[in-house]
Amino acid sequence: MGSFTEMVFAVEVRPDAPEAFLAALAGARVGDGPPLPTPMPSDPDWSPDEYLADPDGVFEANPIGHQWGDVLGVDMSGVVFAGETRVSLTWRDDYQGGGTWHLTSRSVWKEGPHEIAPFVAWMAPYVCPKAGPGYPTFLGYLKYEYHDRPVLIWHDGTEITFEGLDQMDL
Repeated sequence: MGSFTEMVFAVEVRPDAPEAFLAALAGARVGDGPPLPTPMPSDPDWSPDEYLADPDGVFEANPIGHQWGDVLGVDMSGVVFAGETRVSLTWRDDYQGGGTWHLTSRSVWKEGPHEIAPFVAWMAPYVCPKAGPGYPTFLGYLKYEYHDRPVLIWHDGTEITFEGLDQMDL
């Protein structure tokens, strides 16, 4: 059967995020907002978990080159975690007449948390840095089906970290 991990996270995208990053997520767009770049084409032969099979554990150097909007809402279990999986990229206006894109994802992977962490960590440079020194921003969690406590996902202003991942005995 295998083991499953639920991944839930939400981020505000930096206003200066490169078009390639927005193109990688454009397939998840929901609702109105400014024009997005043409979505990266879907590739039925690509899935981020393919890179987990690499014996050296090396995640692709440029994950931006794929259509993440198709995969960040995946449900590989169907029964392990209650609720719906989905992904959305939505525009939110701010009170100053501008706005930002917000990415929200809930997915279930047939992988452990150690293998899934890179699916989120690569986005760090494109997340709006709301954190201050010593006060990271909570983004979400990874919940492994065989552990009671989730791994918490944080953004410290420059990188995405995973609280509890190193204590998880798999």
